[in-house]
Amino acid sequence: KKVFKELNRQLNEFGLFSHSYISIDGSKFKAVNAKDNNFTLNKLDDRLSRLEQHESDYLRMLDENDFGDDRSLTKEELERKIAICQERKARYEAYRDQLEKTGESQLSTTDPDSRLMKMNEGFGVGYNVQTGVDAKNHLISGYVVTNEPTDHGQITDLSKEVMADFDLDQLEVVADKGYQDKSDMADALENGIIPNVIQSNGMSTTEVEFAY
Repeated sequence: KKVFKELNRQLNEFGLFSHSYISIDGSKFKAVNAKDNNFTLNKLDDRLSRLEQHESDYLRMLDENDFGDDRSLTKEELERKIAICQERKARYEAYRDQLEKTGESQLSTTDPDSRLMKMNEGFGVGYNVQTGVDAKNHLISGYVVTNEPTDHGQITDLSKEVMADFDLDQLEVVADKGYQDKSDMADALENGIIPNVIQSNGMSTTEVEFAY
């Protein structure tokens, strides 16, 4: 990001930015974290329930092995499967405790900051990168990496960063209807940002309409 900001500083000296108007959109980037290594409380409860059932079945089979000759699995194999169930249960219970203590809705074990979100090809674990493009020469004026699954409420943070980078007192911003969020728009106006959110009918919600 330091390289990006230094490049923009030099491009700005050439007069390539408008300093007044940007458009914002979000892009989903996959993390290294696989979906199997992303957990919610419901997912953990489901896995714990299945493990308890498997463990119960293995214990029953182990007990039956003591009294019969028809053995599909040896005693050693059953004991190994029971040990695996117990190890996984302990791990998932620790994940569950962590979610409850932190109040987070998700836990990703490979990339801790990544979250499960809807992407073009379905659901995946990744990041929602917010990018602001300047109106004058369509150069990227700023970006913010988030783990928010939607674009709601993402106007102010990115716009404030662009304003700080270019030392601006005011900035006009356009975004699609996915950014509609009254609280975010109020914050934007308080920080000298004029938000224009394009609705499905092609009209925009401006700062004036928001005030009414």
